Amino acid sequence: MDKHVATQQALARRGFTWALILLFWWTRLHNLDALPVFLDEGIHIHWARLVWSLQPFHAASDGKLLSIWLQAVFWPFVGTSWVARASTVMVATIGFAALLAFGRRLRPRLASTLACAIYVALPLTIFFDRMALVDAVSAAEVMLLIHMTALTLQSRSSGGGRVAGLILAITLLTKLTNIVFVIIPLAGAITLSKPGKRLAIWTRAALIYLYATALLLPAVAVLLYIGNSDLGIDLLTFKTGGADVGVLDSARKSFGSILAISWVMGTPGITIASLAGVGVALWRRKPLPLFLCSVLIVSVAALASRTGAGYLESRYLIVNAPLAALLAGQALALVFRGFVGSYARLGNGGGISVRILCALAVAALLWPGARFLDQAWNAPRDLQIPKNERWEYITGWPSGYGFREVALDYHAKGVPVQLATFDLGGWQRLRAYLPPGSSVTPVRISPDEFENGSTIDERMGPTFLVLDHPKDDEHLSFLTLSLTPIVTYRRPGNESRLTVYSIGS
Repeated sequence: MDKHVATQQALARRGFTWALILLFWWTRLHNLDALPVFLDEGIHIHWARLVWSLQPFHAASDGKLLSIWLQAVFWPFVGTSWVARASTVMVATIGFAALLAFGRRLRPRLASTLACAIYVALPLTIFFDRMALVDAVSAAEVMLLIHMTALTLQSRSSGGGRVAGLILAITLLTKLTNIVFVIIPLAGAITLSKPGKRLAIWTRAALIYLYATALLLPAVAVLLYIGNSDLGIDLLTFKTGGADVGVLDSARKSFGSILAISWVMGTPGITIASLAGVGVALWRRKPLPLFLCSVLIVSVAALASRTGAGYLESRYLIVNAPLAALLAGQALALVFRGFVGSYARLGNGGGISVRILCALAVAALLWPGARFLDQAWNAPRDLQIPKNERWEYITGWPSGYGFREVALDYHAKGVPVQLATFDLGGWQRLRAYLPPGSSVTPVRISPDEFENGSTIDERMGPTFLVLDHPKDDEHLSFLTLSLTPIVTYRRPGNESRLTVYSIGS
C-alpha cells in the first residue's frame, strides 16, 4: 500500500511538473513574433548565419559564442525570426526546470510552485525570454549551474562535479560577463558546508573548477589562435571603465538604476517579495536559501560596481531573475504557512478561509505580470517598460518596427528588388525577415560609397533606398542624390520613421 501511494505521488508530481513546463511554453511561444526584431537581435541572427559561412568565431569578439551556435543549428535553413527566438525559449525551459527542481528542495514545499509562478509572470523574463538574445540563455545556465552545484556538494558522490564543471564552462563561453558566476562553486562550498563533511564538500567544489578549467583551456586556445578573437575583453573594458565619476558614486547610481528597473520590470509586489526573501535568507541562515542569496548579492554588486554610466539595461538583470524568484517564493510560502498555522491552532477548520485569502494574495501579486504578458502577445507597442528601453525596442531607430513592414511588404509583391540601407544594422534587420529564395535582396552601402559614385548591381532588380529618420538625416544632407519618397513607415509614437526612396539619376 505504501509503495502504491508513493507511486501515485510520484506520478502526480511528474504530471504537475509537466503542467508547469507546458504553461511556461505557452506563455513564451504564443505570438512570439509580436514584437519585431530589434537591432541586437538582428546582429545575433546575422552571427548565426555567419557560422554557416565558415566564420563560427565571429561573435566571440563581442564576448558571446555558444548561444549563437545554438541559433546556427536552425539557420539559415528556416528564414524566420521565430526560430531564432524559439531557440532561446528552448534553453530557458531548461533553466525553468532547474528552478523547479531546486525549489522543491526548499521549505515549505509551496516555495517551489510560488517561485515558478513568479518567474512565469515576471515582466523582465516575459520580455527577454521571447528575444533572440544571450541574456535569457545565461539565466538558464546559471540556474542549472546552481542546481547541479548544490546536488554535487550535498551528495555522497563526486560524479556530479563533471556535469557542474561542464555547465560552468558552457556558462563562461556563452557570455564573457558571466565570469562573475565563477563564484558559484565557492559560494556553495561556504554556505553548504557541514561539520565533519567540509573536506569532502570543498574537494567536490575544487573538482568542479578542475573539470571546467580542463574544458575551457583548449576552447580559449582555439578562440585565440585559430579564431583570432580577443574574446570581447576590449568591449567589456570599454563598457565597464571610462567613467568620469568615482567608483562609489558610479555604483550608487547604478544600484539606484537597478532598483528602478526592478520596480518596473519586476513589478512593485515581486520586487518587495524578493527583497523580503533576501532578508529572510540572511536572518534564518538556512544553507540553500543562503547559497542563493550569496550568489545574488555578489552578482548584483558586481553589476552595479562595474557597469559604467549609461550601459545598464534591464536585460542584464534577467540572469538573477531565477534566484530572486526562488527567494521571493520561499518568503511568501513562509508567510502563508505562518498564517495558516496560526488560524488552524485556533480550531477553525484547518484554515481553509486563510488559504483562500493567500491564493487571492498571490493572484493580486501576479496580476500586473499577467497584464504585461497579454500586452506582450497582442499589443507590444503599449508595454510599460523603462523610457530609454521603450526607445530602444519600440519607438527609436534600434527597434524593428518599420523594417518588418518594409521587408514583408516587398517580399509579398514577388518582384525582384534590392533594398539598400546606409548601415549594417538595417541590412541585418531586413535579412531577418526575408526567407531564403526571396525576390528581395537587402544591400548595405555606406553614404561614402554613394558619394563616391559606387553603384549597386542591378541584376537583382531595381534598387530602393531605405532611410531611417531622423538618424540618417545628417548623412542624407551631404549627398547629391535625387530621391523620390515612395512610402513611409512610422514607428509607434512617431519619434522615428522609415522611408523607402527610389533613386533618380
